[in-house]
Amino acid sequence: MSITHQDNCNRKTHRITIPISAIINQYQYPVLDWSMHGLKLEVTSQHPPLEKKVGDKIDIKLILNTGQSSILLEVEVKIKSHVDNKYGLEITKIDDKNKRVLRHYATLAIDGNIDHVDDLSGNLFMQNVQSPISEPISMHEKEYKKVRSSFLKRFYLYTLFSIILFVFILATFLYNYIIVKSTQGLISGNSMIYSSPYDGYLKNIYIKKGERVSKDQILFEMDTKEQSELLDVLKNKQKLLEKQILHSKDTLRKYQQNSSKSINDLEKLNQNNKVQLNAMYKTQNDTYTKATNLYNKKLITYAEYTLIQAQYMAFMDQYQGLTSYNNNNSKNKLLTEQILTKNETLSLTAESNLIKLAQTLQESDFEIKSLQQQIDKAITTAKQSGLVYHITHQVGEYLEYAQNILILQTDTKPYILSKILIEDVSSLHIAQKCIIYSSKDDKIYFGHISGIGYPATDGINVGGHEMSQNEIPIRIEFEDDDIRFNLNEYLDVYILNSSSTSQEIIKFLTKKFH
Repeated sequence: MSITHQDNCNRKTHRITIPISAIINQYQYPVLDWSMHGLKLEVTSQHPPLEKKVGDKIDIKLILNTGQSSILLEVEVKIKSHVDNKYGLEITKIDDKNKRVLRHYATLAIDGNIDHVDDLSGNLFMQNVQSPISEPISMHEKEYKKVRSSFLKRFYLYTLFSIILFVFILATFLYNYIIVKSTQGLISGNSMIYSSPYDGYLKNIYIKKGERVSKDQILFEMDTKEQSELLDVLKNKQKLLEKQILHSKDTLRKYQQNSSKSINDLEKLNQNNKVQLNAMYKTQNDTYTKATNLYNKKLITYAEYTLIQAQYMAFMDQYQGLTSYNNNNSKNKLLTEQILTKNETLSLTAESNLIKLAQTLQESDFEIKSLQQQIDKAITTAKQSGLVYHITHQVGEYLEYAQNILILQTDTKPYILSKILIEDVSSLHIAQKCIIYSSKDDKIYFGHISGIGYPATDGINVGGHEMSQNEIPIRIEFEDDDIRFNLNEYLDVYILNSSSTSQEIIKFLTKKFH
């Protein structure tokens, strides 16, 4: 015997497999399982087909085996289902006396007393008493424990579900109260970009992507062939200019010597010319003295000082020759003026050439120094230790000045760049606390907002995407200085409510993470 549990009619009923039979049209059919509400009938190959369909009602007789004898009960059933050779029958009409017998038979069978015919016969001769068909069969202690166990399981299940639902509602409320805004951020601030120091070809790359490098380690080298050739040209030009300057100085000195020699052959200058010459001397001397002081204080250039010095020296040579004579002869006066005029013209021409050469030499020297600095920058070394994150160009490519070559992920503390809608900015402020979650290592970190707006981005593209017109960037700093993350790694950021109550709740909930 076994008992199964299933839905039947308006209550949950135990199906019993105590062998009974059903007589339909004088043929006896085995009953697989039954209850006070229905039974399952099997039509085997030894029986004629049951020519009935679902919904039909049949009058049958149930045979209850009591050992040495049997009891026959008449009932009316309705076909509820038909699967293969099995029929599900629902008891629709049964006499109250027969109902008592059937229920008592099931009780005796469950208790192992199916051969107690006396008890069953007593029910057969009792006066009819109303007994609703839905009245349950009494069960022994074993079945009672099974039903109670099933009830407790469902009770615990419903209780657990209620607790889970309550926790979910409470968590949702706390989340909406504590979290002001949630967003995603991009790790930034731990990178260094190395670019081309000048226009030229990339000669060598000494590292690979993903390789760790130390400070001052060589990263790449630019080709210096063209720069070296240009440097040689400029140096040759500088030597030629120096020769030309020496030649111009020699020419100027000859003009000055010739002027002095011509003046020595003249007679004395008259008194008026002496007065005029003395006035010129004072002017030239004052100008030269002032120029010397300005040049010593680095307020005028060397070229400007050289011009004034040359003029002064030329005048002094003439002045010394002219002041040695005192001749009022008009012929000497005229000759002196002609000599002075001619000599001044030649001297000024020679001085002008000398100044131009000096300026050209100065420019050439500047170009040589600038080019030498570029050649010195041909080899680029790492300013900090770190990991080679990306290499943008290959050896042999021609690069323009300041064109990016590689990105180095440095061993420095990073920060997070994120973006938020403009209408949500009013709920944020500098130093506002944040919880940061990394799904990669499943850890929680703590930080705060350190910048709001474009100045906080340091010119970095926020979140790997262009900013839309209704968004604004924010910057989040980690509280722990030892935090290290890979460049451009995404993290979840939860911006917290700044109220005192919210902060106390947050401290309580996150106490184990500190």
